[in-house]
Amino acid sequence: MLLAQLRHKVPSEFEGMEDVLTSSVFGTLKYFPDLIASDLMNRLGGFSTLFPLRGPLKVQLWPRYSGSVDVTSVDIEDSGEGDTDTPGGTEPDVRITAADWLILIEVKYRSQLDAAYDQLAREFMAGYQHAKRDGRRFRLLVVTAHTMQPTPGGVDLETGLGDALDETSFLSDDYKAELAAAVSESLHWTSWPTAV
Repeated sequence: MLLAQLRHKVPSEFEGMEDVLTSSVFGTLKYFPDLIASDLMNRLGGFSTLFPLRGPLKVQLWPRYSGSVDVTSVDIEDSGEGDTDTPGGTEPDVRITAADWLILIEVKYRSQLDAAYDQLAREFMAGYQHAKRDGRRFRLLVVTAHTMQPTPGGVDLETGLGDALDETSFLSDDYKAELAAAVSESLHWTSWPTAV
């Protein structure tokens, strides 16, 4: 909770406790021994025994990826943790890097995922690109309060994300196909009851 307070993420009346929950659960990973943190994330993130997540883990809360409204490529720069809003950018709730992995985590507790999948598409593109650039595998982990996987706009997460990526006008058809092929193995959903 201290990290959330320092980042001005805790409203005075504790409304929208999503950021507090994020800080309390994922911020705590910074203080666990590598083996325990990796084991917890392997279970939570659905990592396979063939490609497990191994420590040490670097955990960042609310990292910001910049972008622009008239983007002509997928070059989204990682600007680290910051307070500046950038049009076209995105701010996943958590970024975890390990030797072989880059994981972005989008947390929803009382709020809902957007039915157009815009936020998840931006996060997927940013994470996928950075993981590929750094020679890492990529995972986008979505954590919600649902007991069953949510279906924003009546569409399952994998289909909705794939459709949103396919509708992104500044991507080449080849890159859209590459992203679409990566969605099934890179997207994972879990619920808060499982996480805590």
